[in-house]
Amino acid sequence: MDTLLDIRNLKMNFGGLKVTDDVSLNLAKGSRTALIGPNGAGKTTLINLIAGAYRPTSGSISLMGQDVTGMKDTDRVRLGLIRSFQITRLFPDLTVIDHLAMAILQREGRSAGMFKSYHRMPEVLDEAMEALARLRLDPLANRVVAQIAYGQQRLLEIAIALVLKPKVLLLDEPAAGIPSSDMDRVVAALDNLPAELAVLLIDHDMDLVRRFAREVIVLSSGAVIFRGTPEQLGSDPRVRSAYLGEDA
Repeated sequence: MDTLLDIRNLKMNFGGLKVTDDVSLNLAKGSRTALIGPNGAGKTTLINLIAGAYRPTSGSISLMGQDVTGMKDTDRVRLGLIRSFQITRLFPDLTVIDHLAMAILQREGRSAGMFKSYHRMPEVLDEAMEALARLRLDPLANRVVAQIAYGQQRLLEIAIALVLKPKVLLLDEPAAGIPSSDMDRVVAALDNLPAELAVLLIDHDMDLVRRFAREVIVLSSGAVIFRGTPEQLGSDPRVRSAYLGEDA
């Protein structure tokens, strides 16, 4: 399979503290990989490095064969690397469909001034409604975000990420704070992601990780201590010691 994201020997130091310790990983087309680890393991720092929020102390990051180690986060987005945020970053006074239209116009490189007239752009409206329908959000299209449930906001966040047409999607805790009554909708949304999309999921919900991932990577103290299938996860002594709090 074609490698879309290739990370080699990534290190990140804050002062004398080693936060990312020689991490290597790659995602191919269609990858479904989960990144887990205890609090303080370095997951957020690693995702920030991949997304371009931080520059590593050493190591390299390649996207579609292009070295992006020193590239800005916005340029990585244009290459197809999209991150959904752990904390929902939506505009409470804009409608659900406003958010989709804004993302589509951004993807197409159109002027921000065109946002006010997107209602007269049938191709934008059709694509936005189709994206909402895939996540069963279309009945909420004209509701402002402040009026929809938290779980629906998280689904909207996934819809926004998808209309940007990513090649690599970093899903940062998509299930965080979602009530159990909405969890099936999140799982269904993840199950229906485009087959060719490479996905790196970061989440603490082990049931979700086991249902979604074909590969699991465990970080501890900034280093990879396990790489394998969800079925192998529970029997690994390093995982039990570092992540599950059991003696090895």
